[in-house]
Amino acid sequence: MKKMLAILGSTTVITAFAAFANAQETPSVPIDAPKNAAEIGVGLGYSQPTGDLTQRDSADDIARAGGEVSADVGYRIDARWLVGLYGGYGHYHAPGGTSYDIVNSATGGFQAQYHIMPFGRVDPWIGFGAGYRGLYQSLENQNTRAWHGIQLARARLGVDYRVNETVALGPVIGMDVTMFTSQHAPGSSSGVDAVGSDNLTATPFFFAGLAGRFDIGKERERGERRTVAMGY
Repeated sequence: MKKMLAILGSTTVITAFAAFANAQETPSVPIDAPKNAAEIGVGLGYSQPTGDLTQRDSADDIARAGGEVSADVGYRIDARWLVGLYGGYGHYHAPGGTSYDIVNSATGGFQAQYHIMPFGRVDPWIGFGAGYRGLYQSLENQNTRAWHGIQLARARLGVDYRVNETVALGPVIGMDVTMFTSQHAPGSSSGVDAVGSDNLTATPFFFAGLAGRFDIGKERERGERRTVAMGY
């Protein structure tokens, strides 16, 4: 697990540096940005919960650092704005567990993204969203314990390196905050139990990795072409 996380971290840094270096060497020629187009995004990286799941359950006792894959489907309104859906699956290390112990997570919700430099080869962007998160703990020879909650806020900050007009790759970091409102404990006769207002808390999850996006649609918004006057 540590080796995988080290590889992911190194790859993220190398990709970010390569994108920056290429941007410095590439002439500032605007690229046509997608508009009125469908967009598909995928991501892979490091994920870690911190703090408390509830006032009775510490995140460190349930799940340690792991990996997460994500997928997005959205509509690119214009060069700068995207609205759509996101989903993700995370797999975490179980503290003191065996190879048969599994801790995973599922997320899903709505998001919006804003592209700061959509006509540049390198395009920073920010994203905000909200939705659902479930966390599931399956220990060896035990029934699954689960927490369900509201993903109150999900923030992402990334840098796209535009390979061409339809494909972009780059590093992304982020954080989301979940309030787990219900849980299922093994042996519970009621199925899913409310956490209770006295036990509610906000649980941060951090993410860092790589993401790619693919635009589907031929309509493009043209960037401003500037002509440099030469004096003699």
